[in-house]
Amino acid sequence: MEGEDPPKMRNFMWQACSHCLRTADLLRSKRVDCETKCVLCSTSDKSIMHLLIECPFAKACWGIACLNLFDGNSSSLPEWVEQNTKKLGCEQRVLRAKSHFMEWKTLNEKELVDQAHVVSSKWTKPEPGWLKINVDAPLDVRKGGMGFGWVIRDANGIFKAARAVPVTGVCSPTEAETMAIRELLSWLKDQSPSHVLIETDALKVVQGLNSRSFDSAFDLLLCDVRDLLRSFSSTFISFVKRSANRAAHLVAREALSLSDCRVWTDHPPSFLCNVLSSDLC
Repeated sequence: MEGEDPPKMRNFMWQACSHCLRTADLLRSKRVDCETKCVLCSTSDKSIMHLLIECPFAKACWGIACLNLFDGNSSSLPEWVEQNTKKLGCEQRVLRAKSHFMEWKTLNEKELVDQAHVVSSKWTKPEPGWLKINVDAPLDVRKGGMGFGWVIRDANGIFKAARAVPVTGVCSPTEAETMAIRELLSWLKDQSPSHVLIETDALKVVQGLNSRSFDSAFDLLLCDVRDLLRSFSSTFISFVKRSANRAAHLVAREALSLSDCRVWTDHPPSFLCNVLSSDLC
């Protein structure tokens, strides 16, 4: 502990102070319909201030750590951190960061992706500064292939890019949808976007991301998706009806007729134009 907090703890504190962690107030601001009550105390809305400072569970953690922290009337987490950093030594700061991290880990393991009940029937624009990516994965059992496809649009509904990925072989529809999301997340890592909302019409996949079973190939695929999600600071997955996912379905269908991956940037392919226009009506 000589003079420096562990990197994981510093990264966590940076995300917390930057309001990048997946708290209910952040999800709500991005039009994600999710449970607002704290899953630890069931009394207050899930904001970063509540989870790390005001919740009885949080206060109990601080007590166990034997840190005499100043509650004060802080209006934000950075202000609270600044007030308390002045009175704590290096070792106590590390303990404080670890306590923060373990609280968030406890909550995150309860609710990694809690949007299974989100049922949008029409495509909607994301908030300013965010990208929305719709993804789909139809099968062609007769030809023995699958198609992965996704479409990226900005806060104005403007087409940014689309990718079609043909895949040889067939698995279950749920596994195919999970593989498509995994492929998308792997591709996104090279693009380095900052704020992304991913929509899929695969309800079982979104529900499965909250489970912790490892009994099947599907569970292992979900584990891959969880690991990839943790590499992004502000990337969320939600469920929508198929009618809100038509653009991705068309691109994925196109992939079934391709022999190699294809990418469209800035200008959409002609077969996609009508759906993109109708989504904005």
